[in-house]
Amino acid sequence: MKKITLIVGCLAFIGLSAMASTAGSEGLQEQASYSSKLKPAQLTPTAVTAVKISPSKQLIKWEIAGNANAFIIKYAEERPDARTEQKLLNVENATAFTLSELNAETTYNVWVKAVTRDGEGAWSQKATFTTTSKCTSPMFVEATEITNNKAVISWHSNTSGSEFIVRYTDGGEFPILNHKKVKASAGINYFELNELSENTTYHFWVKSVCDKSKSDWSSKVAFKTSAQGTNAQYSDLKDLSSKINLHPNPASDKIEITLSETMPTFVNITDVTGRTVYQNENGTYNGENTLVINTNDFNRGLYIVTIRSKDSIHIQKFMVQ
Repeated sequence: MKKITLIVGCLAFIGLSAMASTAGSEGLQEQASYSSKLKPAQLTPTAVTAVKISPSKQLIKWEIAGNANAFIIKYAEERPDARTEQKLLNVENATAFTLSELNAETTYNVWVKAVTRDGEGAWSQKATFTTTSKCTSPMFVEATEITNNKAVISWHSNTSGSEFIVRYTDGGEFPILNHKKVKASAGINYFELNELSENTTYHFWVKSVCDKSKSDWSSKVAFKTSAQGTNAQYSDLKDLSSKINLHPNPASDKIEITLSETMPTFVNITDVTGRTVYQNENGTYNGENTLVINTNDFNRGLYIVTIRSKDSIHIQKFMVQ
């Protein structure tokens, strides 16, 4: 009898233990389910920030204390009638996303929330960023004053960039021989490439560098240096520089070209696109060898004046502002 009682008691103990274990397991499962249901609300993204600000793109980053199956980004321009856009990121544990096709010089608000299998969490606190002004590529890029070993690269720019980059090669696209940084000036810029090889074709591009972004490269432009001694513009003609004075530079309503002596001359002025805006073949200027040119009808920008005599030449740039 004692043995039977002991066995029954043991079975009862085991049964109670199993029931307790089952109850504990169910309690843990219920607790886990309860915790899981709370997780979306607990997974509110924090430290939402905007980095790498540019005119049309913006990298949004955030932090999350746990795992999420996806995130939703909501953003809108900061104005009363702005349309709100939402983007769903189905990337597990993603904590960054680049917004694109944004407007330049525009302020945006952005929010982020997490998504789990149990639902969506709360929106993060609002983050605000402002895109930069658009950095445009230089226009009217050309090569002028080409000799056997140098050329002047010029371009027009509407951007408020701080500098420009000129890259060039003596082949097709690559290899790039060099990159030259050029400080920006008002409206028109130019740079002299020197130490070039004679009778060689070069390709070059120009890029604007703005405060927080860079433009795309301009269209490729090609030019060919002359063979040694074949460029009459520099090899055979004398330099008129010491006999000519052009002022004021920059000009507003007029320029005056003064020669130290009377001589038959040809004066030609072109803009950076190569379009002739002025020509004069009269070598007698007001009895004082001075030619006055009205620039009121000239657009703002860079111009190139070429002054030729029978055996001499002078080329100079001037600005109209």
